[in-house]
Amino acid sequence: MKIFFLIAGCIFAIGSFAQSGLKNDTGYINIHKDPRLDSLVEKHREINELTLNSMRKKQPGYRILVVNTNDRREANNIKAKFYREFPDIPAYLQFQTPFYKLKVGNYLNREDAEEQINSIKRVFGNSVYVVRDIIDVTPEKLLQDSF
Repeated sequence: MKIFFLIAGCIFAIGSFAQSGLKNDTGYINIHKDPRLDSLVEKHREINELTLNSMRKKQPGYRILVVNTNDRREANNIKAKFYREFPDIPAYLQFQTPFYKLKVGNYLNREDAEEQINSIKRVFGNSVYVVRDIIDVTPEKLLQDSF
């Protein structure tokens, strides 16, 4: 057993000196990278900045209340149906005890919401209303500049 540990110790000792004979050992590492990586990182930074800016912009406005129910499964099914019918309009499922409320759209004024409500009523019935809410405001100029 002692011989085994002696041999293992010698092997590890030899292995530990294997790196000492390097030439040009200056302590620096040279990294060779694709120059396109810098542009990709810059694009990623711009997108993150745009996302943070758009998340900070909230103001009073209007949304359309599609459903007000105490059944979560029903609210999720209606949200899925809404996305199939109107994929371009954002939908927000909120829980306000004891109800789940599905509100859609981000409208700065009531007239814009009223224009959209008729097409939603055709699919979801007459129980659809325009309500005041805090909406997400995304500056179109920032969106156009990023893409």
